[in-house]
Amino acid sequence: MDDLLHDELQALVHDSLPQLVHALYKKFEQQRDHEVNEEKSTRAQSRSLETCASSHRGFDEERDILSLAHAFLVEATNSHVEQRLSAIRARYHHLCLIDRLPNEVLSLIFELATVDQEWECVIPEMKTPLTLLRVSKRWRSVAQSSPSLWTKIDAMCRYLAPLFLANSKGAPLDIELAAGLPFFGEKAYRERHARVYPAHVADIAKFLSPFLSHISRWRSLELVDIPQPTELIPLLLSSAPRLEMLVIQAEQAVLATSHAEGSSTMFLGSTPLLRHVNLHGFAPPLSSSLYTGLTTLTLSRINYPPHSIHQFLHNLSQCPLLAELDVARLYFELPERFEDLNSFVPSSPVVFQHLRRMALHGLEENAMRYLFASSRFPPFLNLTVHARPHADGFGSIFPPTIEFATSLPTAIASSLHIESSDNNTSFTLGGKVDHPNGVYWSEFVFRSIDRVGPEYAARLFPQVPQQLPVQFIEKLYMGSNAHVPLSAEPCIALLSGLPALKTLSLDHSSPLLLHALILTTESRICPLLHELSIANSEISSEKLVSLATSRTLFDADNNLPPDGTTHLRLLKLQGILSISLSKSDVWEPVNQALSKLPLVVEWEMADWETDQQIMEAEDEMEREREALRATASSGE
Repeated sequence: MDDLLHDELQALVHDSLPQLVHALYKKFEQQRDHEVNEEKSTRAQSRSLETCASSHRGFDEERDILSLAHAFLVEATNSHVEQRLSAIRARYHHLCLIDRLPNEVLSLIFELATVDQEWECVIPEMKTPLTLLRVSKRWRSVAQSSPSLWTKIDAMCRYLAPLFLANSKGAPLDIELAAGLPFFGEKAYRERHARVYPAHVADIAKFLSPFLSHISRWRSLELVDIPQPTELIPLLLSSAPRLEMLVIQAEQAVLATSHAEGSSTMFLGSTPLLRHVNLHGFAPPLSSSLYTGLTTLTLSRINYPPHSIHQFLHNLSQCPLLAELDVARLYFELPERFEDLNSFVPSSPVVFQHLRRMALHGLEENAMRYLFASSRFPPFLNLTVHARPHADGFGSIFPPTIEFATSLPTAIASSLHIESSDNNTSFTLGGKVDHPNGVYWSEFVFRSIDRVGPEYAARLFPQVPQQLPVQFIEKLYMGSNAHVPLSAEPCIALLSGLPALKTLSLDHSSPLLLHALILTTESRICPLLHELSIANSEISSEKLVSLATSRTLFDADNNLPPDGTTHLRLLKLQGILSISLSKSDVWEPVNQALSKLPLVVEWEMADWETDQQIMEAEDEMEREREALRATASSGE
């Protein structure tokens, strides 16, 4: 502000402000005189004291009146300016494109913003619903009139339950008490979460108390890590006609026991829209309607009554649209002999037409046999089976008379993936099926105990061609992520049972296994092999050349009949321990010998070879620096 404008404004204020203050002063003085006249009778008794203080009272009264005038003037000025600013903001917002949108469209934008923020770990005050309330009057009105913004209530915004319940009006509610991702949130979120979440989990009845009168509006209920989930049953004794998802998970160590009948029926047995159920360590009786009409079902750590697996299968049959089934550590106390259970297999198997994913973890062996004997699964199923530790191979999963073509066509794979881990004590066998609707997998995980992995593999691998439909397997990967080679004997036994194999990939393989691939009069493993990949394995230069020669030039050897045996066309090599690409004096002769054969050879450097080259380069640089320092020292 320049001096001239400042002087003009001062003059304007000097002309008008004294008059305004004088007028306000007179008004307040008249009010004060009126109050004084009313009190004259009471002041008569203290006339002598007033005479002594009369000289001071006039100044005090004048000061008080001026203070009142000043306060009123400031308040009036602020109010007037705020009204003018509000009008300016309204005109400004009217010019913004977003404020020209109808309320319905603006509400839809708010809803989409809320969806995008669903997984963000921020305090409730920074989330979309509460932020919208602070933007403008119109946005606040639209937000409060958009019920879907206020339907999700979790542990962090539980203290705002009255606000959310009021603004959500009659919309379906999503109630969640889950740990979430506190380690990824901001500091304020992490600190509040660490304080709020354990308190709510410890008193689940208090957490749910504002919502119990709104059970008819519940769309989803998700409660995780509950110490005593049975305490929920007395709270959930009203019908839930709009409930679609139910997740109740007890603390990790809890193993729940389900009884034949419950003392109370959750939701009064009225959940007609329930489609997704996830129960961990919480076991309503199998007679509950919670188990029927579902599209996804997840159950874990539940001990059901003896021989109740028939009721369990019956419940699954009441879910004709079931798409996902995930069960782990369910116990039915079945007889030890499957023959004693086989008589209960239904004459008409349960057909799961829409099942897309099924995972079975640690079930009783006869429970899995019964399930596969009593069911028919679609060809587009992704299957995962985790057998119990030291299970007796595939015989612990499938019944002896299973017909894979009709019962489990997804097991008829075109490729097989076998990988060991944990020092070859855990084995994963995965089969891939190429279907017109996509690619589907069946995966079986076996784990040995007492560190007897090689013996377990020797018993497990030969079962693959004996008990699985692998006659059409054309592609196989075998490897170990534990940097310990698989035992050669079980691998050789497995390969001997795969006559149609055309592509073989070996990672961390035993030299004996690679030697067994050399075609001789006594050994013709994988006669149709077209492509061979060897990675991170040990084989000598002579054996590698012999292996490639035996599979490319056998026609010239009368000892090897060509009938039914094909030429190897592609050989991929990576990280061969004794033929490192970083050692040109070793690698080049081998490469020259292989280049004379009628096949394509592809070499690729392994990570450890790259690291070795970097270390050697650094060592060379250090030696050069030492030499320069020595030269400099000698010159001095």
